[in-house]
Amino acid sequence: MCKMTTQEILKKIIDDHGGFALFAEENKSRLSGMIGDFFPYDPKMRRILRFAVNENVACRLLKVKDSGDAPLEIKKLKFYLHDECGLDESIASQVVDCFAFALGLSNDGSNSQTAKHELSTLRDRAIRLDTTSEQGNENDAKENSAYRESPFFERKTDRHPAEPEMVFVQGGTFMMGATPEQSDDCFNKEKPAHQVRVSDFYIGKYEVTQEQWKAVMGNNPSAFKGEKLPVESISWNDVQVFIQKLNTLTGKLYRLPTEAEWEFAARGGNKSKGYKYSGSNNVGDVAWYGDNSGNKTHPVGMKSPNELDIYDMSGNVWEWCSDRYGKYSSNAETNPQGPKSGSYRVFRGGSWGSSAGSTRVSSRGSIWPGGYNDSLGFRLAFSSK
Repeated sequence: MCKMTTQEILKKIIDDHGGFALFAEENKSRLSGMIGDFFPYDPKMRRILRFAVNENVACRLLKVKDSGDAPLEIKKLKFYLHDECGLDESIASQVVDCFAFALGLSNDGSNSQTAKHELSTLRDRAIRLDTTSEQGNENDAKENSAYRESPFFERKTDRHPAEPEMVFVQGGTFMMGATPEQSDDCFNKEKPAHQVRVSDFYIGKYEVTQEQWKAVMGNNPSAFKGEKLPVESISWNDVQVFIQKLNTLTGKLYRLPTEAEWEFAARGGNKSKGYKYSGSNNVGDVAWYGDNSGNKTHPVGMKSPNELDIYDMSGNVWEWCSDRYGKYSSNAETNPQGPKSGSYRVFRGGSWGSSAGSTRVSSRGSIWPGGYNDSLGFRLAFSSK
């Protein structure tokens, strides 16, 4: 039996499991899961295909009109993935060709009659979904995310380019700190485990990127350069300046998450399955860390998300929280804000250079607010009210 090519495998996934409807927003997690099933021994290809799904490569191709624009769109997508997302040029070309093949498109713009019909139907659906998201339906926002934006939808919007895609986190009660699944990797600073209740809030689906930072600050302090890479080498004080400027530009109230909010979201909120890392008990599925990062950061969103569809809460870069650092109490708390005094600020999640143990959801670190390094970044939050 002949070995199937990557594009043939991707086409088979689509043909056998729902057709082009797999590219609808609500089916992204399902498609990412099937890619994992079909590429169990090829983690690199698995990550790249999932990254393409997250970047809506197929949706962009689906929106190509049947007038022969496919070759131009394919070239634009290859350029985007290479130039803006930091993928190797040959890999960017390969992944776009895979999706074009799976959708029945070719570089000369041809496609079958069946494909034309499905492309037209799903393209219209994608546009309708995109229009609906602009109307700000509150229920949909809470179920999926506060905002939906992709460079491939080309929406006209008054949102500032630095504003992140946010995920709604329904409030709830959880055990914070050294819970049993965190095993013997826990340090004393994670103890004792204690009950915490947090209210509804929103948190960034991704770590803040260098592209977003530059859109507000006009500079890029990062050691590892790339538009879609997380910004790093920024202090807690630097982040406060960024947030103040972003809020002035947008009229909104973005902030850093509290340490309790961060851990609740990393654990999967009310959908938590009790994983050791954010979204899995297998650290390599969800985290860029010391054993797989190649000693560098990676574009946000390339690993699998957690139960709330949030990416990179384990690994890639450590993330600043709003709290001052302090020891835990065994007392139950509601919306804790951290100690009222102290010299250090908390950061969470582990980084590209961390051990697996440091990427656990209860792992915590601290540094003075003026400190920074090439493994420390952040994601944004804001209160639901």
